[in-house]
Amino acid sequence: MEILKIIIDTKYFSSKDIENLGIMENKYLRITDFADNSEININTEELENFDCLVTAKELRNAVKKISNGFIIEHLNRDDYKKLTYPLYLKSETFINFLNENKSEWNLVKFLETHTFKITQI
Repeated sequence: MEILKIIIDTKYFSSKDIENLGIMENKYLRITDFADNSEININTEELENFDCLVTAKELRNAVKKISNGFIIEHLNRDDYKKLTYPLYLKSETFINFLNENKSEWNLVKFLETHTFKITQI
């Protein structure tokens, strides 16, 4: 099964011409950012149970809990993961998200509104 790879430059991405992207010719998409060069083997059958498969990476920075602008607790970064690209999803799911969000891509909003499974840590 061929997976179409889309690189998103979040500064400039806003597709008013979704049909011209040729996305629907492929059943699945791999969305990545410019910093990501990784190739992950995925089982596309898992996309029948989840809206997307997302990558999790180790945190490199300190994690702090903040309230009213003050640090109230230092958290153990080993207990947290950063959800990031690459992201694998059905083409139809991607197109529907763009149509519902004025053709604007937002990873955080997508993950908040869709089911996902972590594919790699």
